Amino acid sequence: MADKPHTLTWDHSWSTGVKEFDDDHKYLASLYNQLFTACYAGQGPSVALAIVEKLVDYTNDHFRREDILFRQYDYPGREAHIHEHDLLRERLEDLMEVLSDTSKPHEISNATLAFLHDWIERHTKERDREYGPFLNERGIF
Repeated sequence: MADKPHTLTWDHSWSTGVKEFDDDHKYLASLYNQLFTACYAGQGPSVALAIVEKLVDYTNDHFRREDILFRQYDYPGREAHIHEHDLLRERLEDLMEVLSDTSKPHEISNATLAFLHDWIERHTKERDREYGPFLNERGIF
């Protein structure tokens, strides 16, 4: 990835074959893009915090729904998948804590944006695509 982060563009290479989760991933990319735009347009930490809060809420809901199916169908990659979810949760919670501290000005660093960008894209294109065929074989599309 380049030094300066950039927006995410969902395309077919991200598809898991499970419509509900593909729609979720499109929305997660959209939330990241909103955060990216807010940071580079200088909209301030309160705007960034509101977007990060949406990211936290949405990822928690998305991860919960994935895990329900993983448990229901005994997905063999569940533990590794959940571990990656936990890493993102921790990073987002840390970011929310920093942005919530109004005693000093904060900006989201390029490194944080790069982490979020890379995590969303890599996790979706690699880990999430692994469960697609598994769930498709069980009638989940």
